[in-house]
Amino acid sequence: MNFSLKSIAIGAAAGFVAALLSASASSPSLLSIVIMLLTPMPVLLAGLGWGPAAGVAAVAAAGVTISVTGQPILALIHALAITIPAAAMAHFASLGRPGPDGGMIWFPLSGIIIRAAALISAGFMAAGFLTGYGPALAIEVANAIAAQVQVSDPSVKISPEQRAALASTFANLIPYAMPAYWLMVLTGNFYAALHIARKSGLLRRDRDFWPSALRLPKYALAALAVTLALSFTSGGLGDLAAVPAGALAIAFCAVGLAMLHGATLGKPWRGPVLGATYAAILLATIPLIPLFFAGLFVTAKQEPESTN
Repeated sequence: MNFSLKSIAIGAAAGFVAALLSASASSPSLLSIVIMLLTPMPVLLAGLGWGPAAGVAAVAAAGVTISVTGQPILALIHALAITIPAAAMAHFASLGRPGPDGGMIWFPLSGIIIRAAALISAGFMAAGFLTGYGPALAIEVANAIAAQVQVSDPSVKISPEQRAALASTFANLIPYAMPAYWLMVLTGNFYAALHIARKSGLLRRDRDFWPSALRLPKYALAALAVTLALSFTSGGLGDLAAVPAGALAIAFCAVGLAMLHGATLGKPWRGPVLGATYAAILLATIPLIPLFFAGLFVTAKQEPESTN
């Protein structure tokens, strides 16, 4: 590990920027949300360009920056769910060994994504424990959303029954949705960070062809089946199991999306199809369903030796 002062300083600066990007979430505007989604980018670039020491420094600096604002629990959750997985992805992407033909065999892309899913799942499980996640917190979130809606549009009336229904929906969906959402965000940032680092001459890793390289190991199928089944049990076990189930589900969606990119390569209608798919995912998430099943199919179909 390169512990040079330069790499540590760059990592610390990246962590400070990541903390500032995350702080933009306090403003409800669309621009602030877009900025907040770039939170993993500085950590990824530091780790990819200057090594794991820079990634560790970025995680530490982001945590300290958020802590000094008087939010140590938020700093820990931020590290567990966002910056640590980002630094780990950058580290794994930099691992390689000489191949028999004189080239490098790099840590497989599928291995990076499945490990990111595991780390994000562990981070959100810890976050749930630290925040005391449960029905009471879901009711609190539902009330806060209802209050914000009514402030934005006083003509909107939300009855106690509607608030209760909203709270129930949040309690059921948040354990699945939050890790899935952040794995999707992190994967998008990782793809962009690889491109930026390569164009900047900071990345040694060869270019991955994602449509064929992104194939989850077969054990991910069993892990998804087990966690999904357990997520339907009542109580804390169901909430805990829902976290990796959501992360794994979005990982399979990513495989399906990579396949779509490969299938449309060189086609004149590639741009409109991909553009419409991404727009529909952002607006309704419905395209994630066929992408999910496509990811399941190609994972089940692949030969055992091609898994990672």
